[in-house]
Amino acid sequence: QGEERFPRQYSWFSELLLQLLQQTSPGKLDSTLAELGRKTAASLMPRLGADKRPAARIPAIAAIMQEIGYDAVARNDNGEALIEARNCVFHKLAVKCPEVCSFDLALLSECSGQQVEHTSCMVRGGDACRFRFVDKLPGETNPL
Repeated sequence: QGEERFPRQYSWFSELLLQLLQQTSPGKLDSTLAELGRKTAASLMPRLGADKRPAARIPAIAAIMQEIGYDAVARNDNGEALIEARNCVFHKLAVKCPEVCSFDLALLSECSGQQVEHTSCMVRGGDACRFRFVDKLPGETNPL
């Protein structure tokens, strides 16, 4: 239990990994992080319950984000579902490597079954990260 009180350098280590990915696969970092987001979403699906309707899934997704440290809440804004996160768990890393947001977008899209628009981003000067959920067209996949 005491070990968790010591400093950790996760951002530093993550930055090293991202630099290696950028060097070994130039131009593919967005798609690699999106694929990681989709795979992570697959591991979270059992926690989202059997109800596949976005109205049921989005609050469950926000609850998982809250556990991870995003300070996230699900909201309805003029009939549109969104998640507002007042803390970016990747902020320090995303400042140096904005492609990190591809992970979040793919994870949220895969978990919700909807397209996700990143309408506000803390790294780009927003007061929070806001993710708006919109219906996908039949046969449409996440563009990431």
